[in-house]
Amino acid sequence: MFGRVRPFLVAVLAAVLVVLCFLSYRVEMRSHALKADEMELSSINYGLFNPDRWKDDLTGIISDKIINYKIQGSNRALLKKQLEKILHEVLAGLHQTMERNDHGVKGAVRKAVVKAMIPEDAIRADIPHYADRILNEMDQPENRDKLKSFILAQLDSLSAQTSGTIDMHLYNEIMQRRGFNDPRAGIKQLHTARDVQKGKLTRLGWMICAAVVLMVLLLIMGPTAKRAELAILVATAILLLVTALAMPMLDIEARITEFSLTVLGEPITFRDQVLFYQSRSILQVIWELLQEHDIGLVLVAVLVFCFSVAFPFIKLVLSFIASLRSRLPTSRLSGFFVLKSAKWSMADVLVVAMFMAYLGFNGVVSGELSDLRDYMQGVHIMTTNNTELEFGFYLFTGYVVLGMMMSVLLKRAIPGKGGDR
Repeated sequence: MFGRVRPFLVAVLAAVLVVLCFLSYRVEMRSHALKADEMELSSINYGLFNPDRWKDDLTGIISDKIINYKIQGSNRALLKKQLEKILHEVLAGLHQTMERNDHGVKGAVRKAVVKAMIPEDAIRADIPHYADRILNEMDQPENRDKLKSFILAQLDSLSAQTSGTIDMHLYNEIMQRRGFNDPRAGIKQLHTARDVQKGKLTRLGWMICAAVVLMVLLLIMGPTAKRAELAILVATAILLLVTALAMPMLDIEARITEFSLTVLGEPITFRDQVLFYQSRSILQVIWELLQEHDIGLVLVAVLVFCFSVAFPFIKLVLSFIASLRSRLPTSRLSGFFVLKSAKWSMADVLVVAMFMAYLGFNGVVSGELSDLRDYMQGVHIMTTNNTELEFGFYLFTGYVVLGMMMSVLLKRAIPGKGGDR
C-alpha cells in the first residue's frame, strides 16, 4: 500500500516545491530591490560626504546664531574690548599721518592748532565711553535688524556660491519612482516593507526545508525507490540549484549608525550612513569577474563556474538519465559524476568557502569600522556591520545535502557496477 501511494506523495511534494521556490524567488527579488533602494538613499555620498548638506546645516546654525545674537553680558564685554582696540588704532593712525605729512613752519603751525583744538589725551581716555555709545547704538532694535539683515545677505551670497559635485541622478530617480518626498520617511518605509518580505521568505524557507526532508524520508523508508521517484528527486535537486544560483548569497554592508559633532555649540548629526553595500549571486559574481579582463580573475571565474554551475548540472543531468533508464552509467566519467562527484565537485567546499567569506568580511569590516571610530577624536561616531548570509546560500546548502542523499539512493536503487569501476 505504502509503495503505491509513495510516488503520488513524492510528486505532490515536488509540485509544492516548485511553487515554493518560485514564490521564494519573487519575494527575494522584491526584498533585494527594496534593500538596494534603501541602501542607495542611505548612502554616505548623499549625507556625510555631501557638501550641500554641510552647507545647509552650517548656514542654518550661523543664521540662527546671528538672529539670536544679543549685545549683553560677556558678548558686550568682548565687543567693547575689540572696539576700544580699533579706536586706539584709528587714533594712532591719525597721529602718524599728521607727523608724516605736516613738515616745515606751516606743518608745525597746523599741528599746534590741532593739538590745541583736539585734546588727544582726553580723547584716548574717553575711548571706553565712545565704545559704550557705539554698542548702545548697535543694540537699538532698528540698527540691530539692519546689521543682521546685512550679515545674513552676505551669508546667503556665500552659500549660493558654494556647490557640491555629488551626482544625485540615481537618488532623485529612486525618490521619484517610489513617490517619496522626505528621504528619511522613505528609508523607513522601505525598511518596513523589507522586513515584511523577509518574514515571508523565512516562512517559505522553512516550508521548503520541511518538504525536502519529508521527500527524502519517504524515499528512505519502505521499499527501494522506483524510477519515477528517483527522477522526481533529481528534478527537485535541479530546482534547488537553479533557484539558489539565481538568488543573492551574501550581503556585505557597513554603515555609520550615528556621526555627530558640535559646531558653535550646536550639534550636527548624520544617522544611518551606508559606507558600503554589495549583494551578488554566484552568476553575477562570475559575470563581473569576466568583465575585468584580467587573466587571474578570468581563471577564478572559470573555476567558480565549473565547480558551482557546470559540474553540479552535469551530475544532475546524468543522474536524471540514469534514474529514467534504471541503469547506472557504464563509462568511468559518467559514473564519477553520478556517484562520486559529491566528494570532488567542490559544492560542499563552496558552501564552506561562502561561510568563511562571510566570517572574513564580517571581521574585516568590523575591524575597519572600529579603527574609524578610534581615529575620529572629538567626534561621536557609532558604526555597525550588517554583513549577512542570504536565502540563496541556504538553498545552495540544501542542494548540497540533497545531492549527497541522491547519490546514496541512486546507488541503492539502481543495479549495476558502472559507477564503481
